[in-house]
Amino acid sequence: MIDYILQVDKSLFFLINHARSDFLDFILPVFSLEKFHYLFFILLIAFLFGFSLYKRETKKFLFIFIFLLVGYPITDFCCGKVLKKLIHRERPFAKEEGIYYYSNWRFIYQTEPQSNIKTRSFPSCHSANVGFAVFFLSLNYKFTFPFLLIFLILVGYSRIYLGHHYPLDVLGGIVLGLVVSLIFYLLFKKVAK
Repeated sequence: MIDYILQVDKSLFFLINHARSDFLDFILPVFSLEKFHYLFFILLIAFLFGFSLYKRETKKFLFIFIFLLVGYPITDFCCGKVLKKLIHRERPFAKEEGIYYYSNWRFIYQTEPQSNIKTRSFPSCHSANVGFAVFFLSLNYKFTFPFLLIFLILVGYSRIYLGHHYPLDVLGGIVLGLVVSLIFYLLFKKVAK
């Protein structure tokens, strides 16, 4: 069963990675930039702060902001320092041949895997971190969910398209982000009463 799931995962990876377009080649690398994630969330936080001022819920906002600042690095630690060390799955560019791989601001079609690069793939920390922020903010500001979900999907899709992750890596990251966000949301509800 596991072999079948991994084969489907690999097939989905190749389907997404080989579905090329000039537009996606231009826009998807942006969605994989951590600096872009930070900018996105800074602008969103600024908007939510203004919304909280309008609603006279600044205390609630401050608690949400603090929980977000604490939860994001905890999610990243759980992903990069715990799970990736436990689950030794190589990234597609280090394992597969015949893929498009994005590095140094350009796409490379690699005919041979870069087996000299040792890096872990599962789960995707980009997806975990963004997933945490998306779900935590959406639980507190429900009206943001559709917009934030689209952002999360684009981040996850970009990781596959760029040849850095398999679809299960992205899904695993999203699930990790969801779990941590639910824990933080429950803690927030107890503290913010």
